Amino acid sequence: VSQITFGPLGASLGSVLPPSGGTTTTVLSIQNLGSGQFTLQWANGGTLQETTNLMTGAWLPVAGATSPYTNSLTGEQSFYRIHP
Repeated sequence: VSQITFGPLGASLGSVLPPSGGTTTTVLSIQNLGSGQFTLQWANGGTLQETTNLMTGAWLPVAGATSPYTNSLTGEQSFYRIHP
């Protein structure tokens, strides 16, 4: 699972691990587009998921998200990952 964390200080890429029981690694990349916009891009399939709380939050699919996915750095802190 690949994970990117967004917060008030920017974005960071978490560990890139192969899916459980699989051999394909999905790499999640981020590009800052400026003006508070960013793009997430990934290959090898998977579903972009989001949560606002790593401790108690549920990971939910991002509706309509396909690669590349563009969003804005507004609102509360969000965490993203690609789920196989």
